[in-house]
Order: sequence, then structure tokens, then C-alpha cells
Amino acid sequence: MHETCSISVLPDNRELIVPANAYLHEALDRHGISLTAYCDGMGLCGKCIVQIKLADESEPPITEADKKFLSEEEIENGYRLACQWRVVCNAEITIPEKSRVNHLNILIKDAGESPLELSSDFSSDRPYGFAFDIGTTTVVGSLVDYQTGKTVGVSSYLNGQQKYGADVISRISHSITGTGLDELNSELIQTINKIIDDVLNESSISPDKIAEIVLTGNTVMLHSLHKESMENMAHLPFEPSYTKAKNIFAAKMGIKIDSKTKLYSFPVVSGFVGGDTVSCMLATDMDKSEKKQLIIDIGTNGEVALGNKNGWTTTSAPAGPAFEGARISAGMRGANGAIEHVQITDDKMIIDVIGQQPPVGICGTGLIDIAAELLNRGILDVTGRINDIDELPDGTPDWLSKRIVDQNGENAFLLFDPDIDEYFKNGAEPKKIYITQRDLRELQLAKAAVATACDLILKHENIKLEDVCCVLLAGAFGNYLRPANARRIGLIPNVPMDKIHFIGNAASTGAKRVLVSQKERKRVERIAEEAGHIELAADPGFQMSYADQMFYPDGAVVL
Repeated sequence: MHETCSISVLPDNRELIVPANAYLHEALDRHGISLTAYCDGMGLCGKCIVQIKLADESEPPITEADKKFLSEEEIENGYRLACQWRVVCNAEITIPEKSRVNHLNILIKDAGESPLELSSDFSSDRPYGFAFDIGTTTVVGSLVDYQTGKTVGVSSYLNGQQKYGADVISRISHSITGTGLDELNSELIQTINKIIDDVLNESSISPDKIAEIVLTGNTVMLHSLHKESMENMAHLPFEPSYTKAKNIFAAKMGIKIDSKTKLYSFPVVSGFVGGDTVSCMLATDMDKSEKKQLIIDIGTNGEVALGNKNGWTTTSAPAGPAFEGARISAGMRGANGAIEHVQITDDKMIIDVIGQQPPVGICGTGLIDIAAELLNRGILDVTGRINDIDELPDGTPDWLSKRIVDQNGENAFLLFDPDIDEYFKNGAEPKKIYITQRDLRELQLAKAAVATACDLILKHENIKLEDVCCVLLAGAFGNYLRPANARRIGLIPNVPMDKIHFIGNAASTGAKRVLVSQKERKRVERIAEEAGHIELAADPGFQMSYADQMFYPDGAVVL
């Protein structure tokens, strides 16, 4: 089997390169093509119908879900449910209009499609600019052509600051010790320089053609960029040293670029609501929306924004690094060998592993999946406890109940057993992988923080959940979630599936819009200046809400 496959998408006339063995609906979604799938790819709603023509002219396999929802004629003509077909070879996919979701126009576009509103006041001598999204974990830089709005180059690296801690709290702590702030700044500048060097070399564009660099990121990242003190962010009321946008020549920051290249960094709202959230709000046009939007950026520091054209409010949640795989016994980031998705059927475990290789651990999305599956099977109760075998529901398969084992006096769940489970046998013999009771407790702490932020921001604004038009999941992590499972464990609000949308790296999209448009720059500064903010730690309802959100939902969900 090839590691990647080529998919021709009609009538879009797009050629996609996707990982082999990925589910088709997930592969399409990651390329900005969203299908109607109210059941989140579980084969329960029958809405994600596509026509599949395999390159070898063989017939796509027919699943029980296909038989349930499709007519014999449709099946004969190659129609299948996209959530049930794994991409195992090159194919041509035709998507009927009824299967599409009218998605927000803020995901990464192919060449020829640009949502950017271009200004006309750029010099032809310097026709390019960089847009950066500085994440706690990853830094992404995009080279944009001012004349067309197209992204002509992109590169990303792990943030070099990681050696000083996985989350923003660790970075703040390091910044206020000795030469810590200088060290954070140095690592970040080196990361930015690597990306610029990669992109310019790949595109054969010289540094003197770059007019400006625009950077967004959370408040800690932007403070470390400018070497601004974070001492007041280490304690209540968590105040940043500055909030306004900054303009400077990039070379004065140590960035290896032409001396005339300017630098613009985003404004921030508070100590833990940064330019990345402001950028997402711009990218989704929250300040122009008639209806209330809820943006959730899930990560070590979860950020939440709620609003419409009449006003907007923000808050943040210290979720910790569990979503990055930290403090999880077999946890790891979303890298090759990580179990990223899990499904339990009546007769087996199904795991999806990044890189099509033997599993070596589990990343955050996989952890959410297995928690949801264990809840659905009655193996995990609403308090987060793994039940004993004699407490399992009647009808639990023997093979599944036998996966509950004792580890250090507590129950654990055997997630992967190389002697039983299917996996790609193209590497070293893998070891057994367990989900421990402590792992699930860590997940509870993380999901409760994000859920509390959502709960309190709605209460603060006196908004009912049914009055929210959409829940928008931002960031790389959010884009790989199975939203039904995130909703099942209570990580995101219990809204109908058709209200939940991935918005990809909206922070990067917002940065590009600011790069090419002075009008958008003024908008983003207004969004930051007029944003309300709730400091969760000081909210009188925080402790009670957090305690409530520690429980897993009882299973009653809105379809």
C-alpha cells in the first residue's frame, strides 16, 4: 500500500494528496471540503454520499451502512458513504451538492481561490510579505503575494522554546528567572529565521522583496518576541505588559531579513487571550456577524470567544498539556506512531495511527476518542472511573471486558495488543498500550477547564446555548478532533452536529488578511480594543462550574 494516494475531486477540479488508509470524509475535511455528516463519520446518518471511481476500475467495497442508506442503483453506480471508505488507492470522487456543507470561507485555499481583500498601496519593488502564527508548540510562516493574495510558500517548525516547558505557564515561569526572557526570545527568533530561510530558498525569492512580516500568537509568545516582561502574568490579575499592536523594523528584532522590511505584531486582549484569538475573530468575521458565534481554540491554554456585530467577549482556560500528550502514560504529540483515532466495534478495536506504522503511543485526539468509546460502552462512568468487570453492562463482549486489567491497584484499559489487534507491520514489534485511570483523570481536568470557559462566558453574556449559531473549532488540534466524541466527553458544548465547524488555522488566515489589507489591520485593532474579557480565576462561579464540568455527560446528546 502507498503511503499517500491521489484523489481527484469533482466538480471542484481539485487534486488532493491524502494519507493512505485515511477515511475519505476526514481527508476531504482537512482540505477544506466539508460534507454533511451529522453523526461525525460513524455511519449513522447516511448524509455524506459521494460517488467513487477507483483508478484500477475495481468496485469500492460495500459496507453495511452503505446497504442501509443507499439504493441498489446508487450502490451499482459507485455511490458510497464517505465516512465508511478508507482511501486505499487513487480515485476520482464526485460530491453531490446535497452532501456538501456551506462552510465558512476561512480554511486554507488552493491556488486560484483567495478570500483575501487586497489593498492597492504596496510597492511593486517589494511584492511579498510573511504572515506568521506563533504557537506554543508550532510556528507556521506563510509567504504571500500582495498582488494576488495567494500563498506562494509555507513552512513550519516546532517552537524552539519547548525546551523550557510545554505550556505557557512554564514559559512565563522561565521568563522571570535570570536570563530566561532572553533565552525564550532567542529560541523564537531562531525558529522564525529557519522558516524564512526555508521559504525564501524554496521559492527563489530574495529577502529584499519582502515588504513586511505580520505575526500573531498568544500573549506569551508575543511578549517573548518583543522581550516584554511577563512578571505580572504570573499572578492575578494576569496583566500583560502591553496590549497594543507593535510596528518596528524586523531586522532590529534579530530577524534575518532586509533592513527595510517592516514588522507588525498583533494586539492582544489580556494575559491569556492573545493575538491568535483576535485573529480568529477577524477570520470568522465575528464583528460583522448577525448571529452569535462561539470560537473555541483547544490547546494547553484554551481560548474562547463569543459574540457578534453587537459586541464580543473572550476568556481563557488553563487546560494544561494533556491534549499534547503530556502527563499521559503513553501520551505523545501528533507525530508518526501516535494513535490519533479509536473506534470500538462489537468485535474489535480499530485504531488509526499517524504515518501508517506500528503504534508507539496516543495523542490528544486519540485520548478523546477512547474516552468517548469507553463511555458509550459503559466501561467508563460519569465520574471518570473505569468500572470493574462485574459492573459492566449486560451484553458487553468478553473480548472487550478482558481488556480491563489491574495496574498498580487501579483499573486500566488495554488499548492496543499487538498479539490481537490489527496494525501496520512495517517496523519494530510494538508493545502493548494501556489507558490508565490517571490518564482519564488528566483528560477530565483538561476538558473541564475548556468546558468551564464555555459555560461561564455564556452565563456572563446571558446567552442560551440554542441562541449560538455555530461552534467554531480553531487551531490544528481542533481540526483533527472528531467533534461527536469531543461533545460526548463534554469538551465542547452539546449542540447539534450541523452547528459545529472546523475553521482550521484561522489565526494564520487572519494574519494573512492583516498583511495584505490596511482596512483589516484597523478592524483587528478595533476587535482587540473593544473585546470584553472574563478572568475565570476571579469569577465567583468558577469553582462550582469547574466541579460540575469534571463529570462526563450522561450520554444524552443533541443530534
